[in-house]
Amino acid sequence: MNSIAKKLSTIVICLQCLVIGSAMAHPGHDHVLTDKQAVLRGKAVISSLISQEDLVAGETLDESWKQATDSATCKEIPEFYLISFDNQHARKTLYILLTAAGKYLRANFDGHFAELTFSPYPLQSC
Repeated sequence: MNSIAKKLSTIVICLQCLVIGSAMAHPGHDHVLTDKQAVLRGKAVISSLISQEDLVAGETLDESWKQATDSATCKEIPEFYLISFDNQHARKTLYILLTAAGKYLRANFDGHFAELTFSPYPLQSC
C-alpha cells in the first residue's frame, strides 16, 4: 500500500469512529456517573443546601447534616440515583434525587419521588 492509500484508510477509519460515536449519543445513554461519583455528588448537594440555606420540605439544613454524609447509601434505576443520608442528631434521613448524569433535581425527608414511583424499573442498591 502506498503512503496516500494508508493516509486515506486512516482518515476513513477515524470518520467511521466519529459517526458511530455520534449515533450512540442520544437520550438514554447519559448515565455518566459511577456509583461513587453519585454519592460524592449527593454530598456536594448537601453542602450547597446548607451554605445557600435552601429549604428542603420547608426546613433549612443545619451543620449537623455535614456529619450525615458519612452514612450515605445509594440506590439507582437507569435514569436516576437516590442518595440517602441518615442524620442521627436530627433523627431524620435526607433523600436526594439526581439524574443519571448527576443533575440535582430535589430533596425530601420521605424518599418518595414521582420519577421513582412511576418508573418501570425496580430501585436497586448501587
